[in-house]
Amino acid sequence: MDGFTNFRAYLLSDMVEVLTFYGDWYDPYTDTFEKNRVITVVDRHKLIENKPNPSFFGYPPIVHSPWRRKQDNLWGMGPLANLVGMQYRMDHIENMAADIWT
Repeated sequence: MDGFTNFRAYLLSDMVEVLTFYGDWYDPYTDTFEKNRVITVVDRHKLIENKPNPSFFGYPPIVHSPWRRKQDNLWGMGPLANLVGMQYRMDHIENMAADIWT
């Protein structure tokens, strides 16, 4: 319901949230464990698809291509990350100077 005023507004809208997961699946109702599946869920509670992964190698078709890899982190860095950090630093210095002189 992110972006809506409340849950009721989300339910009355024409929008749905569709999540696709790649990996293993345990079904507690049948007590079975299935490996390498593609699971699709709607509105975070309705399972609409649970099928074997059609990939030849069994990997999901998702690739993360970072501009620069970060040490000890799985999420890479984009080309504007340095500029954003520099802007935060400049804003901090300007605000500090304004606080000193007021």
